[in-house]
Amino acid sequence: MDKELTSGNLTSQSVWSLWSDLDQGGGANAGFNFSCTMLNCPIAGANGANGQLSSGVGVNASVGYGNYNAGFVTIRMSDWKGLTMQSNFTWSKSLGTGALVQATSAYTADDPFNLGAMYGLQGWDRKYVYNTFFVYQPPFFKSQQGVVGHLLGGWTFAPIFAAGSGLPLEVSTLNGDAQAFGEADGVNFGSNENAIFTTAYNAGTSRHDNVAGSNGVGTAGFQINMFKDPSAVFNQTRQPILGLDTKDGGFGILRGLPYWNVDLSVRKQFKITERIGTEAQIIFTNVLNHDQFGDPQGGNLDTSNPASFGRLPGEISTPRQMEFGLRITF
Repeated sequence: MDKELTSGNLTSQSVWSLWSDLDQGGGANAGFNFSCTMLNCPIAGANGANGQLSSGVGVNASVGYGNYNAGFVTIRMSDWKGLTMQSNFTWSKSLGTGALVQATSAYTADDPFNLGAMYGLQGWDRKYVYNTFFVYQPPFFKSQQGVVGHLLGGWTFAPIFAAGSGLPLEVSTLNGDAQAFGEADGVNFGSNENAIFTTAYNAGTSRHDNVAGSNGVGTAGFQINMFKDPSAVFNQTRQPILGLDTKDGGFGILRGLPYWNVDLSVRKQFKITERIGTEAQIIFTNVLNHDQFGDPQGGNLDTSNPASFGRLPGEISTPRQMEFGLRITF
């Protein structure tokens, strides 16, 4: 990044590196004359790894705040001409300062003096969640009289459909999710920093095949990517800047891929006599064999790794499976 933010020569990259300059007792960009300042600054001849007073500082206490707001709608229908169904829709939003169990001892706040700096979407937040199921037992030929009755009677169809919007995704920073606000060291302690978008990102997220970077910065060659033009998206990001950025996006500033899936159960009852019968059943998992791709993981949504920015890791859904069953009643 070389866009100047002030009338001088102070660029966004040099502002971001102020903490590193302090550590070094002054830097070419900063012009400081301070001696060793940070706790993890190496001290020549001192004990410990590289003579550091500490390897990192973190806030591990159960501090922070959050809220959850949602609307829930359910529609039910019971045994209408052989059809029973239920549909559920949830529209929700979960915000907070980053909820993790206290045992996550290597995780710390972006800014322990301003917890609100990391206030944003929680990691489990899905804006929309929808599911529906129905059980259909055709009311025809229940007695299964004759050949036609045995063929067309006794069926039960029970599909389940589930869908939801994507989870928040972190766009990681150059420095290992640490130090932009003076926290941690990026090695022993990390936080949940997000890169900053210079313009509002509104292109959405979906699967794109055969993607190549448009200007040599993004992915190259045959790839499956979350963005149609990953180079253009990458070029909209910059690093968070101490003193300029007061919010850093919570658990993520982008949404991951939406999901959907359909399972199905099919049963057929056969009456042999008044007292003896059989029931055959097939249960389909992912009956439409839908290939649900996972969200970018690790370095594939990291501003230090433009060569794979937005790359999808592959299918996370289970291919279609079938389970067969047979029951005899007497």
